Amino acid sequence: MSDPSVNASPPEQPAGLELHMQVKPPSLVILYVRGDIDVATAPELERALQDMLTAAQPVARLTVDVSAVSFIGAKGLRALETAAIEANYSGHQFDLSGCSCYLIKLLDLLDMTVLLPVKAA
Repeated sequence: MSDPSVNASPPEQPAGLELHMQVKPPSLVILYVRGDIDVATAPELERALQDMLTAAQPVARLTVDVSAVSFIGAKGLRALETAAIEANYSGHQFDLSGCSCYLIKLLDLLDMTVLLPVKAA
């Protein structure tokens, strides 16, 4: 009799987060985000955003492209909110691009569209 666990598929791994930065001189930075922004991956996004906002050569405008984000949870929204507050406090522009209809509706329901403006495509 064979062991059923031998033929079993490995447990599904949680979707990771991929971050890619593009600098457009003189001072625009676009952060492309792909994957899930959840409890496990939000700290990685938070660090990346914080690093960009406190870099030696700070950016005048930071756009976060979320067109390839498959899920965003409360921790992900909090990471974006924190970065937007920091950006506003230090005189940087901060916006989102590539938002799904679902995310736009969620931001509107949570009254976050002023703090997290959505840039037209």
